[in-house]
Amino acid sequence: MAKQEKTALDIFKLKMQFSALQFSDPKPQQVYDVQSLFTTRPFAHKTRIKGGTETGDPDFRDIIRGAARLTNHRTAFKGDVWLAVDKHFINGGWDQGWIPVLDPSEGKGKHSARGILWVSFNNNEVGRITIGCAHYLTKGRRPGDPNYELNGELIDATAQFGRDFGKGDDLVFMMADGNIPDDKFDVFRGGPFTTAADELGRHPNTGYGPIDWIASYDRDGRVEAGRMQVMSDKTLFLYTDHFPKIVTWDIVTLQSYLESKGKI
Repeated sequence: MAKQEKTALDIFKLKMQFSALQFSDPKPQQVYDVQSLFTTRPFAHKTRIKGGTETGDPDFRDIIRGAARLTNHRTAFKGDVWLAVDKHFINGGWDQGWIPVLDPSEGKGKHSARGILWVSFNNNEVGRITIGCAHYLTKGRRPGDPNYELNGELIDATAQFGRDFGKGDDLVFMMADGNIPDDKFDVFRGGPFTTAADELGRHPNTGYGPIDWIASYDRDGRVEAGRMQVMSDKTLFLYTDHFPKIVTWDIVTLQSYLESKGKI
């Protein structure tokens, strides 16, 4: 998103966390990882929105639900992706859904149904927010790769998701295990999202290169990436093979934004 002048505007700092988990890990390791992501101080308690992948198994979902109950989060699941939102950050208007894109039978390699899990809600500070979460296919980075066109369908659906939910002053964010390195490719292929890594000009490794993304919708106009951190095993040991990514977004509050535009 292009930088805009924010002098004298009220800024709300919103932290989001994305964690690609590991479906094949033993249950005790899954429990350890999930509890770490939801309870480890200081970062877990300050990330109001969390999401991730590889949680299609009902038992794994129950592990996340248990941690979410203990930490007062509301959850959503579909396919192999999940989202969790701190209930203190939700001020009504909750909605959730699934945008189906790919069947398990499509493409090369074994995978679950792929699409976009989304949740929407109101927040008193920044207005209406929608967050999407997806898991892109491997073997789909370059033209000619067996899953390149199928990932293109997911990317096209992501662009339309932003247009549908980002109307007016509503905010939209997207997180994904993209399986495409953000430093070498335009991961949205010209679509209306920009990753925090691209905006900040650095692309830290999340385990297999910079393949895990947190992005904002380009037309929001009042959102900027403020800070990004990847929690390697030296900082936070987890059994999963990806490192959690945390992004802090600087968001002009809705009231301050509307006042600056003479709308109120």
